[in-house]
Amino acid sequence: MLYVEKGSLADAMQMQPGDVILEVNGSEIGDVQIFTQTIRRGAARTFRVWHNGQSVKNVVPESL
Repeated sequence: MLYVEKGSLADAMQMQPGDVILEVNGSEIGDVQIFTQTIRRGAARTFRVWHNGQSVKNVVPESL
């Protein structure tokens, strides 16, 4: 990701510029449109992100 918008889901999940989202809800990202729709619907519950040279699983807090 190039930047993290204040107040966004990525900001709430403490993602950083340079992080690469590998999976959403256990599925690899293959289609940008489906990925975008999943985020906009609020259906994303888990992310696997490449962060600082390692794969990290992030869980969306219930409060979001």
